[in-house]
Amino acid sequence: MADDDLATLVSALDVEPTRGNDRAATGSTVLSVSCTLGDCDHDPAWLTEAPADHVGVTTLGPRTWEQQNGERVLSASIRRLIADRLVAAIVVVGHTDCDVVADAYDHAHDATASAAAGIQATLAPLATMVDEATAAGVVGPEDSPRQARQRLAEYNVVRNVAFLRSQFTAMTVAGVVTDRAGVYGSFPGRQYLVALDDVTEPATLRARLPDDAQLSVGCQLSPASTK
Repeated sequence: MADDDLATLVSALDVEPTRGNDRAATGSTVLSVSCTLGDCDHDPAWLTEAPADHVGVTTLGPRTWEQQNGERVLSASIRRLIADRLVAAIVVVGHTDCDVVADAYDHAHDATASAAAGIQATLAPLATMVDEATAAGVVGPEDSPRQARQRLAEYNVVRNVAFLRSQFTAMTVAGVVTDRAGVYGSFPGRQYLVALDDVTEPATLRARLPDDAQLSVGCQLSPASTK
């Protein structure tokens, strides 16, 4: 992605949330966090047995946290939504062929890469995710850049689910990847459940997925790399 394009996105990050299907506006809420570049609609109704209001927010990545004084804290946009509502569940929706993840990968692996200070600050947390993924063996020197970026798209979703679980231990948190690139199967555009609470193992995910959920289960990562 060109720096000018990313700069435009950076300037518009703190946007008002979009409201989905208001099935129970006065009751509980399911929050979806998706990538600003993704345009990946996801109906999270399967996450709750009772009807719930659906509110969506977009962030670059998608990312659910920000850095403050060297610590990861909940993203301000998500923090505001949770303060205003009874949130029953959160779903993080990423996608393959994610330009933001690709840019973070390029910046993390190219010491000569230059960008405006605001863009560097925005990519820094995702570049840290790339470093963590490399240390965990998610990506390595034997991977092509394309392979690494697709795997990182899933790893990023899984790590954001883990972060949200560390903040809200009693809340259901799911991670979904929209497969634009046909990485998980031969049907580009299909959505895959990659994490549910503390679970990433495909067989266990399938057992927990409701029969009426319009989702498949997918995994590019080894169990050890997601711990």
